Amino acid sequence: MICKMHAGCRTVRDIVVDGSMMMSAGVDDFIRIYNVQKRKEVGVLVQHNGPVNCLDILHRKYALSGGDDGELCVWRSRDWELLRRLRAHKKPVLDAKFHPSGAAAVTIGGDRKLKLWDIVRAHEAFGTVTARVSWVISWTLSFFRSSDSLKENLSLTSGLSMIASTDSGE
Repeated sequence: MICKMHAGCRTVRDIVVDGSMMMSAGVDDFIRIYNVQKRKEVGVLVQHNGPVNCLDILHRKYALSGGDDGELCVWRSRDWELLRRLRAHKKPVLDAKFHPSGAAAVTIGGDRKLKLWDIVRAHEAFGTVTARVSWVISWTLSFFRSSDSLKENLSLTSGLSMIASTDSGE
């Protein structure tokens, strides 16, 4: 279904699924939106000037996209209105993830910079340079019942090796 839509499977850069909604990003500059249950394309987003590298969906309400143009876009999925367009990196945005709260997002760019974004205020809240280019961001929350504590972990990976991992909480 997707391979035909992005001019071949080799051009698909990212796929995310949240319930019945699926999004795919490709080198053709398009973000394609599908209804998985109906097995049909329901929309196409065109905002990036170049290939789209990464996507994330938050509670079927919001979506993030990052591309070779260095921009981070925040979309509202109800009507696919572009809410924010941020100049995130000087080089391509390689990965972007929402914080589970939805108020922040984290990006990693080809410029080796890791950035934390305040989505509500549309500005960079924190930035740092990583030792080398990272490709994948993972943000996980774990609740420990025995101590009633929440642990938050942000990790960056490049290929099969973990570059950095941070824990917060107890």
